[in-house]
Amino acid sequence: MIRKAIKDDISKIVNIMKDVVNKMISEGNPQWDSSYPTKDIYLKDIENEDLYVFIKGDQIVAAACINQIQAEEYKNIKWKISSDNSFVIHRIIIDPNFQNQGIAVDFMKFAEKLAIKSNVFSIRIDTFSMNKKAQNLFKKLGYFEVGKVYFRNKKEPFICFEKNII
Repeated sequence: MIRKAIKDDISKIVNIMKDVVNKMISEGNPQWDSSYPTKDIYLKDIENEDLYVFIKGDQIVAAACINQIQAEEYKNIKWKISSDNSFVIHRIIIDPNFQNQGIAVDFMKFAEKLAIKSNVFSIRIDTFSMNKKAQNLFKKLGYFEVGKVYFRNKKEPFICFEKNII
C-alpha cells in the first residue's frame, strides 16, 4: 500500500534514508552522503504533502517524493515533452532489507497513475550516472534518457529520464 507520509513517519523514513546512504557508499556509489538528503528535506516534503510511503505488512519500507518541482539544472535539458506540466520523482529510498522486491516498480507505476489522474503530461526523474540499477529500471519502464545535469559539486553527472504519460 502507498499513502501520503505524515510527520509521525519521519523517524522511520530517516532511518531508511541513512541505511540507503550507507549501502550506496559501501557499494562505491557517492550519489548521496551526510549532506543530502536530510531529515529537513523529508519534513518539508511531508509539509508540502509530496512525500509518499510504501507500507508492507505494518511497516514503512520505502518513501519517494512526487511533485512538480524541477531542479534549476533541468532548464538546460531538451525534454521530449516541452510542457512543464510534469511530475518529478525525487529521493526514492527503499529499505535495503526490502530491495529487489519490486517496490521501486510499484512506486513508479503509482506515480504514473497519479499523473494520469492529475492530467500531467510526463514524469521526469534523474539518477546518478554510477547508479546503473536505477537507469536500467527507468529504461525497462519506458523512460527515455534525455540529458545530463550536475548536482551538489559531484564530478560525475546525473542522467535525466522522461516518460510521456498522456
